[in-house]
Amino acid sequence: MLIKLDLLRKYLRSEIFRFRARRSKNYEAYTAYMLNNFCEVAAEIWKLQQKNIYAIGLLYKSRRMRLNISVSICHSCPPLARKAGMTVGHLTAQPSKLYKNQIGFTLVETLIAIALLLAVLVGPITLIAHSLFSTSFSRNNLIANNLAQEGIELIRAVRDNNILCATLGGTMAWDDNPNGPPPKLLSYYELDPTQSIGLTCGTDTISTPMLIKRSLATCNMPLLVDLGGIYNYLVGSPAGFTRCGRVCSPPNSAPCSASADADIPINDQMEIISTVSWVERGASKSITLRDRVYRWK
Repeated sequence: MLIKLDLLRKYLRSEIFRFRARRSKNYEAYTAYMLNNFCEVAAEIWKLQQKNIYAIGLLYKSRRMRLNISVSICHSCPPLARKAGMTVGHLTAQPSKLYKNQIGFTLVETLIAIALLLAVLVGPITLIAHSLFSTSFSRNNLIANNLAQEGIELIRAVRDNNILCATLGGTMAWDDNPNGPPPKLLSYYELDPTQSIGLTCGTDTISTPMLIKRSLATCNMPLLVDLGGIYNYLVGSPAGFTRCGRVCSPPNSAPCSASADADIPINDQMEIISTVSWVERGASKSITLRDRVYRWK
């Protein structure tokens, strides 16, 4: 038994030294082979000696698996145990030099890195978000301006068609409402370029925009936009805008209550106010354009 034990000890010592000498080259196949032999030797020693157990550790390291392994083995081999970096009397694993020298990140370093990363990213992200908001607002503002201007042009067209109709023998006054009472344009109106009405002008008929009379409370019908990009009230998908026109002839009458030009007869003046409203990120926005038109004939 003693002879067998001595042979096992010598074999174990030689295998450990061989592994320690070659571990830096990271031969994974050799490491696996050596570990298997080491465990077999340890098992034999365990069978031979059940008392005064010493512990030595085998450090197994590979680039793929950074592990520390300790195995209970042998009897009467304190020098070998000390060289393996292990304590005597129980199974334990001491940090190896390889483990101590490994470079890593502490929690503080990780937090600092995250803070720096956030500091670098917050600025560009904020700038991108602000740019997207500015782009959306600019787009809606441009559409609202065009819709408001279109509303003014529709009322100008009514004025011009009324004057043309009177020239052709019709009975329309220049500031009459072609869509019915009251006779004069003096109220809130929905403005839709796709709806029109025919004016009988002597032997001729003129098509003119239809102005749909509303009150202040009801002049807020949402506009639709069709496949051709035309904004109207009849066909299309919701555009997100409302439009209301106020027309006052003379200008100083309600709902405009504007000051009339002193050098022009008050009954030859008309005040037009076109307002477009929409909601931008939960906030109500609106654009209002005003124009003064006159009886030019």
